[in-house]
Amino acid sequence: MPLTKKFSEMYDDALTALAAASQRPANVVNVEGHYAIRVDLEYNRYVLATNAPRGLWDEPDASNPGRCVSFKPVKTTRTRYSPR
Repeated sequence: MPLTKKFSEMYDDALTALAAASQRPANVVNVEGHYAIRVDLEYNRYVLATNAPRGLWDEPDASNPGRCVSFKPVKTTRTRYSPR
């Protein structure tokens, strides 16, 4: 996560605005090698926001439209382990 601090400083205004609007923490995160802004919501849900198809771009004020994707927790079934 070497670029997390760089992107956090670069997108400080966006992080502050998202945190204020959502009343939730907003952070820059590394997702599979690409960086995005993550806003944690209730019930283990979160939103990822980027301004380029492959993550955050080095120019936060670019005219490129942003992209947001929301995620919800995956339901898992609990299985009992039974030795044979």
